[in-house]
Amino acid sequence: ALQEAPLIADYLCPDCREHFGEVKSLLDVLEITYVINPYLVRGFDYYTRTVFEVICPELGSQDAIGAGGRYDGLIEEIGGEPTPAVGFAVGVERLLLALQSQGKFAADEGGPQAYLVHFGGETKVKAAQLALRLRKKGLWVELDYLDRSIRAQMRAANRLQASYVLMLGEEELAKNQVLLRDMASGEEAPYSLEKLEQLINVLGRV
Repeated sequence: ALQEAPLIADYLCPDCREHFGEVKSLLDVLEITYVINPYLVRGFDYYTRTVFEVICPELGSQDAIGAGGRYDGLIEEIGGEPTPAVGFAVGVERLLLALQSQGKFAADEGGPQAYLVHFGGETKVKAAQLALRLRKKGLWVELDYLDRSIRAQMRAANRLQASYVLMLGEEELAKNQVLLRDMASGEEAPYSLEKLEQLINVLGRV
């Protein structure tokens, strides 16, 4: 009977359909594998728009390591200001098992090798793609997803103790470059995005 029920994706309003498309587009940009499950539900009725589960196939039948969703109205319902939000819960034991199965554990000390600072719009998309390429080389790279100001992004880089900042603005985008700033010395130098070997070598020394 459930298989014959109407699918929620067929009844989305125009705004929700557009939002869902943007979510999927960003997942594609970040090369995050996903499956659309029209029967996925969460156990609370305050969720709005997207809900999700994060799975690790290596864990077998108990493969879910986290789940959550978006709840734009929840904070206002409990007395706060209207605040769009996303939240999720993670099973710590399953997360550790997933990390162990893939041979990946966070560094014990220090900050990221680089923090990517972007100017929003197309530079944000390019920054996400660059972060993905650098992470695939084993580098610890952080990126702002909140469209914060340049000043706020620099503060975040300082707070995380990033060794370098990678600046990607409209000028750099036009030249297909990224500007590398050494957070200790303040020295800056441009690097080509077409050939990342030199940039990777610099970041890999940290």
